[in-house]
Amino acid sequence: MRVLSAAAFVALWVALGAASAHGVHGHGLHHALGPYPVAQTDFGIAGHPRKLSRTVLVDMREDLRFAPDTVRVKQGDTLRFVLHNSDRVRHEWVLGDRAEIERQAAARRANAAALPEQVHALHVDPGQTEEVVWTFNRVGTFQFACVTPGHREGGMVGSVTVMPAAPR
Repeated sequence: MRVLSAAAFVALWVALGAASAHGVHGHGLHHALGPYPVAQTDFGIAGHPRKLSRTVLVDMREDLRFAPDTVRVKQGDTLRFVLHNSDRVRHEWVLGDRAEIERQAAARRANAAALPEQVHALHVDPGQTEEVVWTFNRVGTFQFACVTPGHREGGMVGSVTVMPAAPR
């Protein structure tokens, strides 16, 4: 079953890459495209899909884990996160510093529908794929988490470590 699941994920990635390369911007790609401009945050700024450093495939799993759950980048890198929910329940993906994750989690605990679709915070329905393009222009260690009550507490968290860019 694990092999079939991995094969399905690779097939999905190939299909998304082909659609993106041909300019097809359907469901799941709207987060990568804007809206622009987006305010600078303590953990970076929305990136532009034409300025990608690389793409990171993230699986949102049934065991309340992200795979991978750690990402390392250099300051200034723009990443496309392709977020696939292989679970049977809805998950969220919130990127931020500790304060942003806590703010989003508190809002979610207070109101089940509190997580608004934002460039760095979104819902991913079962079997669906969404994308986030983000520029990491601040050095530090930041988090991504599912703020569905109980999920973050159950271990559905990850980190992005942003290293200083090499001097020119």
